[in-house]
Amino acid sequence: MGAHSVVVIGGGFIGLEFASVARTLGATVTVVEAASRLCGRALSLAMSDWLLALHRDNGVSIKLSKGIARFEGHGAVTTVHLDDGTIEADVVVVGIGSEPNDQLAMNAGLEVSASIIVGSDLKTKANNVFAIGDCARFPAFPWLQPIRLESVQNAVDQAKHLAASICGAAAVYRKVPWFWTEQFGHKIRMAGLSQYGLRTEIVPGDACGRFNVRHYLDNRLIAIDSVNDAKAHVAARKELASVYCSG
Repeated sequence: MGAHSVVVIGGGFIGLEFASVARTLGATVTVVEAASRLCGRALSLAMSDWLLALHRDNGVSIKLSKGIARFEGHGAVTTVHLDDGTIEADVVVVGIGSEPNDQLAMNAGLEVSASIIVGSDLKTKANNVFAIGDCARFPAFPWLQPIRLESVQNAVDQAKHLAASICGAAAVYRKVPWFWTEQFGHKIRMAGLSQYGLRTEIVPGDACGRFNVRHYLDNRLIAIDSVNDAKAHVAARKELASVYCSG
């Protein structure tokens, strides 16, 4: 890798995956995150803490609750100025997520709220107009307010559902959300929405680094995170089907 000092702005999945690869290739890596923990919108506190330890154990400098004041450089960034200091950098990667642009939908008269509002069949309130993927806010599950999911799985599953619906197989869209990421050789697979959990149960694994984290809301199991345990992840998706796909 040509760069020696890499600064990653954003401690979400994209930023952390890039940090993992850059550090493995020998670069000095600093991750700057404005929030108080990593992947705060998507992971439980237990998994955020585990990711923090994983990156620090592999030599990544993690700076939490830090803002960016400005970038400095001529033709390329050479210095990142934080609220309380500076970091020299050969490469700066910004991975801070995105906000949905619902202006087109608003102009078309659709119902919007930092997203396009759809029903459980993914239809908007306009005839024959649907919205799917990252832009759509849908009533996913009986026990949760309408949400917007940013994941490949959700976009693909909603596209398949919509195609079937257009062909006459109308039904309510219900799928177990799942996601995965690989960092420093560890595969983290998530089933369900752990960020809504209020109680966490850690299930120890073995010496190979396997373990699982079960998340509960009002004694209802709503998510299972599996680290280095593909079989447990497959079982988790089946176990959670009764929570996400019924009702």
